[in-house]
Amino acid sequence: MKKSKVLFHSIIFVIISIILQVMVTFLVGIYHTIKTGMNIFEQQGLVTFTEKYSLLIIIIGWVVTLSIFFLFFVISKKSFVKENKLNKKISLKNICLCFICGIGINITINSILSLIKIEQLIPQYGEIIQKIVSNKFYITLICVGILIPICEEIFYRGIILGKLRTGFGVLGAVIIQAILFGVGHMNLVQGIYAFVIGIIFGYVVIWTGSLYSSILLHIVINSLSTIISNVKNLSLTDTNLVSVIFFGILITIIGLKVLYEINKNKKDNIIHFSIK
Repeated sequence: MKKSKVLFHSIIFVIISIILQVMVTFLVGIYHTIKTGMNIFEQQGLVTFTEKYSLLIIIIGWVVTLSIFFLFFVISKKSFVKENKLNKKISLKNICLCFICGIGINITINSILSLIKIEQLIPQYGEIIQKIVSNKFYITLICVGILIPICEEIFYRGIILGKLRTGFGVLGAVIIQAILFGVGHMNLVQGIYAFVIGIIFGYVVIWTGSLYSSILLHIVINSLSTIISNVKNLSLTDTNLVSVIFFGILITIIGLKVLYEINKNKKDNIIHFSIK
């Protein structure tokens, strides 16, 4: 019964976050319509506006979402910072290892997507990426590379994983939050690799006992993708891509292994992170 209740609450939390994102998009659209005197039925103009400011709208949506959940914690008389492991510092060793793992994960995922020519295979994914990179570089870097990762980690590896750990063991909680993280991206391609890295993020938070570890990982992955997407004439042969994929997997595995080993005896590690 407790597992069902915890799972239900976690799913509801994700649904709430998606609804809030949609509501923010709608309200911003209404504001733009009123401000410009645009005919409410001029959908093309409204779509153009929301696409142009999509990153800002996403950030506003996350701020609203996290603010509401912050109030939930206040009403429940729980510390938002402590419950979401934001009070736990991250050591210099862990910072370096998370940085290395982030690079490994990034080049692995991007190389695989390039190798299978994902933008030709699924044009819709290419359109999503193109809309993101069409923004000014510094705006994309700040929003996609830094702000969105921070918000997503607080929500998924903080609030959601923390909730799931009250009813599930480590494996169950990590897998479920990764699934919800994938679903939350609302498209197939991003959903698949978000699920994979969501598992890694979940374990890293548990191993280190700090949410800052997954925040750093996420920032490195997204920021590097943003930088690479703005590098012109960057192309590799299929043979080179395969080599890069193996290299990325290798340094990711080594980085995660070392990260686990140096943290396994800490009191906040997986061994001591029992169900409340």
